Amino acid sequence: MNLPSTSRFSSVGLLAALLCASLAPSAAFAQRMPTAADAPWYVMLTGGASMVSDPSVTLGGATGRLDLASGTTFGGAVGRRFGESLRGELEMSYRSNTLKGASVRGIDSSQPDGDLAALFVMANVYYDFAPIQTGPARVRPYVGLGVGFAQEVDADLQARGAAGQFSGSRAAWQLGLGVNWDYGSRWFAGAGLRYTDAGRIDMAGSGAVGGQSLDLRYRAFTASASVGYRF
Repeated sequence: MNLPSTSRFSSVGLLAALLCASLAPSAAFAQRMPTAADAPWYVMLTGGASMVSDPSVTLGGATGRLDLASGTTFGGAVGRRFGESLRGELEMSYRSNTLKGASVRGIDSSQPDGDLAALFVMANVYYDFAPIQTGPARVRPYVGLGVGFAQEVDADLQARGAAGQFSGSRAAWQLGLGVNWDYGSRWFAGAGLRYTDAGRIDMAGSGAVGGQSLDLRYRAFTASASVGYRF
């Protein structure tokens, strides 16, 4: 039996109303989402884990390695969008890893207070891929490249029971990838991975190791979470 025309119209109207209701949150979300035109700048805070590959070192002609534990990283960035996919930022980050042991003649193999810390200042360029809608959030994967400076790399070490410090600086570069989540406001959150390489750093000694120099190979991986705000 065919439905009366009024019933068909009622059914079509009900389906249209349900469809509009289901699309309304997405439309409102799209309207609220700041674009690169109305909010090109952003600031961001990050924190996470630092994993420095056990660096090869040379001290007074003796070579070996430092055994480092996983550590922490924290920092921040100021960035600007150039269109919807390209952005640049200036980032500062600090990383610290405690020393578990050493296989270098002249450095105590066991020491409770040894560590390797580094401050990096980097200029990064990122490419954001097309957003992926996932429920109330919009996910944007990204990749990027950065160049900058290992402004200060410090190794607090004990030599024959006496505490000393080696410090140095050098140009560095890094690769990054991750995702950012937008929730329909100027706030956003993210998660990312970084590989940072400062090559071999010539570090001058002070304190108990004064007058000596340490040649250290610095490579680090970091995994971090971030929160940011666009303006």
